[in-house]
Amino acid sequence: ASRRVGYREHGPYAARLCTACHKPNSLSELVVPREQLCFQCHPLMREKKVVHGPLASGGCLACHDPHSSQYRYFLLSDSDEFCFHCHEQSAVARVAAHTGDVSQCTTCHDPHMSDNEYLLR
Repeated sequence: ASRRVGYREHGPYAARLCTACHKPNSLSELVVPREQLCFQCHPLMREKKVVHGPLASGGCLACHDPHSSQYRYFLLSDSDEFCFHCHEQSAVARVAAHTGDVSQCTTCHDPHMSDNEYLLR
């Protein structure tokens, strides 16, 4: 099968290690609750003062695809406008610090956690 440019598969999925995440003989049941699953292999310590809502609730899949993606970091869509799936672009544009291009959010904001308000780096 041909691959799209930039297309990548998550390690366990690429190696067909389905049981790393799914219970044997059941692709719908996970080995641990969904909000704990990613932390089995990705120990992201949530020790900062401000933690992004999806991460705080274990909702990694709100932003990342657990199997494969053509986008960096296994994001669900292009990162240039990714944040606007949840954050209203017109509201973000009204913030004085956002004059000009507001499509590169992660230049100033950490997408996971920060010790600064608004997840500023």
